[in-house]
Amino acid sequence: MIRAVLCGLIGLAAFAADLSGIWVGQLPARFGDVQDVAFKFRQNGPAITGKTYGDSESTPIAEGKLEGDQ
Repeated sequence: MIRAVLCGLIGLAAFAADLSGIWVGQLPARFGDVQDVAFKFRQNGPAITGKTYGDSESTPIAEGKLEGDQ
């Protein structure tokens, strides 16, 4: 699910000058609950790095890149 949100945010980057910063939101979870999620992005030209933060874990983002609307 985190990948789906990440893909959506990266799609927004085509319209944004810089995606750097902290983005927060919620993802649907089991039994109708929601999971809080945050993304910390650092953009350098088309390169994106950073980290995703969930309720109980964090995952580095490495080798991300922006190309057109992708």
